Amino acid sequence: MATKKFTTVRIKNETGVKLASVGIVHKYSDEYNHSKEWLNVPNGTSPEEKLIVEYNTGFLTTGRDWWKVVAMTEDGRIFQSAPNNYRGFIDGVEEVLNECGWDIVKLAVDITIKTEVGGIVAIPIGVVTAILTGLSNSASTAGFKQFFLEDKDVDHGVEIILKAKEVEFKAIESTATTPFLTAATIEKKVAA
Repeated sequence: MATKKFTTVRIKNETGVKLASVGIVHKYSDEYNHSKEWLNVPNGTSPEEKLIVEYNTGFLTTGRDWWKVVAMTEDGRIFQSAPNNYRGFIDGVEEVLNECGWDIVKLAVDITIKTEVGGIVAIPIGVVTAILTGLSNSASTAGFKQFFLEDKDVDHGVEIILKAKEVEFKAIESTATTPFLTAATIEKKVAA
């Protein structure tokens, strides 16, 4: 009989650049669907906040864990985890961006704040959230990485390490990697 389990997922940025936004989608077959976005993740750091995911274990369990990682740099490059079935993700990103409109996404990227000392900080909001929403709402796992959770992962959790060219999934006794590729670049306006 299948038993429902919970575990935590934390991310670590080892890409070499500060990430303006990082998003994770976890799907366990068609039973559970989780996603989370972290903002402003400097290189070499792991945000304290974690994603909690559900999955099943036990005799006759047939479900599978599927994962997608999306990140956006401060200069507007969007990266995504890209296993061999990655074409489905690119199609999905294009569909989501076409539905919500590229102009709306560009406006979200162009929001700026003037600092007290006269500097300008761009706040890229909305882009990764729009992509995560589209991926979470789809039943498809095209472009998702399969990485199984086990009983023993309940207490240990999962760490997802974003590197310059790959994403590494680490559980207590298993690891897996998948390429981390540029999916799109959004041009940002320079504030005056």
